[in-house]
Amino acid sequence: MQNLDKNFLLSKTSSLINFYLDRSKTYPLVFLFKRNLGSWILMLKMMESHYEGVNDLNIEKLIDDKQAYLYVDVGGGSTEITYFKNGNVADSRSFNIGTIRILNDMVKTSKWEDLHAWLDDILKGQHVQLIGSGGNINKVAKISKKDPKEPLSYEYIKGYYDTLRSHTYEERILKLDLNPDRADVIIPAMKIFVNIMKWTKSKQI
Repeated sequence: MQNLDKNFLLSKTSSLINFYLDRSKTYPLVFLFKRNLGSWILMLKMMESHYEGVNDLNIEKLIDDKQAYLYVDVGGGSTEITYFKNGNVADSRSFNIGTIRILNDMVKTSKWEDLHAWLDDILKGQHVQLIGSGGNINKVAKISKKDPKEPLSYEYIKGYYDTLRSHTYEERILKLDLNPDRADVIIPAMKIFVNIMKWTKSKQI
């Protein structure tokens, strides 16, 4: 990448952006740029069910170069976190803290402590906006019935997490209308989001 001409990369990046923006009503996305070794790398993340039915997604309103962001993608095996500052990727790490690992009691306290310490180290008390990704947070957003472009508060996330924990697996299916494959993994997913929101003092996601 170092030997590629920057203007060439930027022109190709611009073409890609225009290609996806032309199709954004069908494939809404969030895009961010990463400066790496003097070159621009386009980072495209297709938004999932959280933005279904949103035809006028305003990308500029989602991303502000003056705002710091934590992009949190919770999966079954790991949680991927990317820290964006001034429109660039400032740091990124993958933690072996995933929904399946938690369900199988494979996440030791030291793993949580490592995540907490890393967040403290990169943020140093700085206010950051969280962007959540993954099927579980998308499901919670749908259940909230809020406008998909509006964030969810910490109080709502924590409250829903407590509600989930107060129901058995069967009750989460019958009373909370969750699919069987969602009714178990959604609790550890919410635990991850709640902890990250608490440790970063984020009021919304």
